[in-house]
Amino acid sequence: MASLGWRRNLGREEIMMRNSGPRVAARRFVSAAALVAAVLLPSEQSHAQSTPTFQQVLDGARKEGELIVWASSPGEQKTYRALFDAFNKRFGLNIKAEFLGINATRGRGRVIAEAAANAVTVDVMGGESADGVILMANAGVIKPYPWVEVFGKEMPGIKAAMYDDVPELKGLSLHYFDAVSGIVWNPTLIKDADVPSRWTDLTDPKWRGKFALNSFIYSPLDQTAYAIGGDAVLELMKKLKENRPHLENGSPAVARAVSAGTSPMGVSSFHASERAAVNKEPLKFKLFADVIPLSPLNLYVIEKAPHVNAGRLFAAWFAAEGVPVAEPFEPLPNTTDPNSKLSKALKAQIDATGAKVAKPVSAKAIEDLVELRKKMQTVLTAQ
Repeated sequence: MASLGWRRNLGREEIMMRNSGPRVAARRFVSAAALVAAVLLPSEQSHAQSTPTFQQVLDGARKEGELIVWASSPGEQKTYRALFDAFNKRFGLNIKAEFLGINATRGRGRVIAEAAANAVTVDVMGGESADGVILMANAGVIKPYPWVEVFGKEMPGIKAAMYDDVPELKGLSLHYFDAVSGIVWNPTLIKDADVPSRWTDLTDPKWRGKFALNSFIYSPLDQTAYAIGGDAVLELMKKLKENRPHLENGSPAVARAVSAGTSPMGVSSFHASERAAVNKEPLKFKLFADVIPLSPLNLYVIEKAPHVNAGRLFAAWFAAEGVPVAEPFEPLPNTTDPNSKLSKALKAQIDATGAKVAKPVSAKAIEDLVELRKKMQTVLTAQ
């Protein structure tokens, strides 16, 4: 998912980080046309010459002996202990792997600055949205990679993990789960029958001060623009603001606030509710009946990563085979499998309500969304 300000137990999650350094803010966006020119694959001849073999990557990873991963989802040390153990066992490695629980939105600026100084300290970043992938490609810190050619024979599942919903982003990242948003509520504080079903329902004065939203421009409200347009989003945002929502630091934080009873309900994700269920927390979820934000979340390897082979191998394995290892700890639902719980829920909701699914389909649409966010921030900060 992209979107993700997940910070629970951050101090515990950062204990394995060797050098956190300062956070550097970097905000850049280049037109979709420039992106296409920047990330087009090289000629077939040079591509063939530069494509490594699986064995070369494996040998390189073994020689590097280390791996550093930043991600917000999954975001717990116990999940990564299981992942790293399974990864090493799968390939007969003994790689020393480290994990930092940091969301991509906060990590991008630092990585861009480190890349400019040829001092990158991370190999793999996860939980990244399509607009984040574009930003990192424009900054030159990630480039298209022949994932299927290198890993397809050893890990056939890599083909399904290729993120190609947005054609311009092909080869830049690997898709591993979907952040699908809806209403979450605490059943000890509000009856199921009373829970709103639509974005517009949250503008009703009877819910004033009784629901929680992401403090970052009410995200995923911004994503609904993919289905209803920017003007409609801005108008809806103004009405939501008038209803005085409780603001939390990210959608996962909204889910935590609701399960803790700070707010009776809010807007969060399907996977947050599934993780609450694993922990037996009082949280229920339903998809919106009007517009359902769907953000495919990805992982990628930094071009100047200190352990680039280990990073490539881990990213490919995680996207192709590793998700089932993580799911007992932190569910990572996706819509690529039509028989998944999430896919079935989406189909049922669309059939029953005619709800629209809002997700990125082109670089131009993502570019428009980035511009819309600037306007949304102005609305949010206006007195």
